[in-house]
Amino acid sequence: MSKQSKPRIEYLDFYRAFAILAVIMIHVTSFPLIQTDQSSWQHFFYFILNSSSQFAVPAFLFLSGLVLFYNYYNTGHGMGWVATFYRKRLLYIVIPYFVWSLFYYLFLQYAAHGNALLNMDQFFVKLVTGNNYAHLYFFIIIIQFYVLFPALVHFVQRYKLEKWLILFAFVFHVIFFIINNHWLHFQRTGVLFFSYFLQFCAGAYAGMNFEHASRTLVRYKWVIAVLYVGGSLLYIFAGKIYYQWIPALLPYKPYLNQIIYFGFTLAASAFLLVLANRIYRADSMAWAKRALNSIGTASFVIFLVHPFFLALWRRYVVDQFGAYYHYLTLLGFLVVLLCSWGSYLLLAKYKRYTWWITGK
Repeated sequence: MSKQSKPRIEYLDFYRAFAILAVIMIHVTSFPLIQTDQSSWQHFFYFILNSSSQFAVPAFLFLSGLVLFYNYYNTGHGMGWVATFYRKRLLYIVIPYFVWSLFYYLFLQYAAHGNALLNMDQFFVKLVTGNNYAHLYFFIIIIQFYVLFPALVHFVQRYKLEKWLILFAFVFHVIFFIINNHWLHFQRTGVLFFSYFLQFCAGAYAGMNFEHASRTLVRYKWVIAVLYVGGSLLYIFAGKIYYQWIPALLPYKPYLNQIIYFGFTLAASAFLLVLANRIYRADSMAWAKRALNSIGTASFVIFLVHPFFLALWRRYVVDQFGAYYHYLTLLGFLVVLLCSWGSYLLLAKYKRYTWWITGK
């Protein structure tokens, strides 16, 4: 399939917009979720907002699989594109990751000790593990996928696994889960590509069959919506199911958690595709479409910079006016979004000089 004959995928910026809004919601509600009394209605409110947004990272990895396979799978069976692929990822992903990791490390050291250069020997250890700030672990995951991507493309092409890729990923994940659960007992599975391989491959399948996948999802949009809502409710109330409603399921919790999590995140990713497609094709809501499109385009920068603005908002506003804690926490969502979005709009004017900050 040539580039000229490829279907249009502009509406994926709407997908990115909803995913980045979910990321911000997770981080805005993380502190109050810990600090509020677990028996209070406020805690339940924040818990609902936080849990229902947990599809964000898997949704971005689903989208990464979709876009990568959409752009590269039909380039032919040669591997001449690999050098260019790695060069772009080094310039526009790895370098910004390094820069922002350094920024957040210095920021945290200064905030905690008043000396930004303190314990600099720890920076490179945290760089490798994605621990220089809470959100940077995402780059460790995505870099693993970038390293493996050319080999995965070659593997799928050589063995003609297009139709079987999702099943292959499912079996792969089950094997990893069993091995880890019974022998390895690795705790930080969230930083390993194994944990998101199914979502990535589901996106890859959609990318290889974009027109067909889009038509199918739109045709079954109400089924997708029901699966998304049902998956969200199961994910949110899983704890109550095990400990209060059906305690007989408790011994199977690790296995059921996996099923619920993957069902929820895959349904959410499919739902976001349908929603983005519908908004893109709508004749009304022109201003909302422009805003969402811009937020989606800015999503990479918003992802990188929003924790900085959130930290400032908490320290200099929320903590200073405790009587208005909940109002200011929720207002923080809008403030952080606007500041992060505004940062992109400013930096984008000088893209030629700011690519090492903004990526591409």
